[in-house]
Amino acid sequence: MAISEAVAQQVEYIIRGHLARTFPKSVTFDPVLVEPIVDSLGEDNLHITVVCDGEVSLLDPTKLNAVSVAMSSQLDALGFHKIPIESYVDKTEYDEWASLSEKERWLEVLGELESLD
Repeated sequence: MAISEAVAQQVEYIIRGHLARTFPKSVTFDPVLVEPIVDSLGEDNLHITVVCDGEVSLLDPTKLNAVSVAMSSQLDALGFHKIPIESYVDKTEYDEWASLSEKERWLEVLGELESLD
């Protein structure tokens, strides 16, 4: 069963709410991208990419984990019973991160890494 765009949009709304309640206004989260994917196990999943701007040093990993845990019951209510894949990216690094996320670019990087060995 593929995950619908409607569920992805609801998940975006849910995570935005949790982030806004958890972190101070000096950190903004935009964009927040929720993409239905097939994960490395061949199962339907979600990849959540959160682009952070501002005082990113305030992104305490314990608080980020708490956001993930707090979302779990809401995701269950949507019929999504997996742990989504989450990526938090500093806005200053987002363009590079996005270009590396493209499959062809990853293959290029892996080829470059293998040639360095």
